Amino acid sequence: MYKWNEFLTRRADFTPEQFSEYWTNVHAPLVMSVPGVRKHAIRYVQQHNTGLVPEGVPAAPYDGVVEVWFESMETFQAIADSENWDAALKDVDNFADTSKTVVLITTEEVVYEQ
Repeated sequence: MYKWNEFLTRRADFTPEQFSEYWTNVHAPLVMSVPGVRKHAIRYVQQHNTGLVPEGVPAAPYDGVVEVWFESMETFQAIADSENWDAALKDVDNFADTSKTVVLITTEEVVYEQ
């Protein structure tokens, strides 16, 4: 199992609330219109920054994190090759500063689960 983690920073002209509203109500439906997402993604999650940070720990410089679970790099490529994928990618420019976006593809090693 693989996970696509994309760290997003809002555009300078967006408040945190505007960023979250657009990401949830405009961008997410566009992503879900990509046929490959419904067919190949196992899970799609948006994590919105709460602004809460434990004392003594530096805050991450991101406004949100996207997580997409998929079985293999081939299934991720099937998503990327799907209709509407380019439109979903281009839409990120409408709410995020893509010059600050970073991606981390991971596999999970579960250490503890209840």
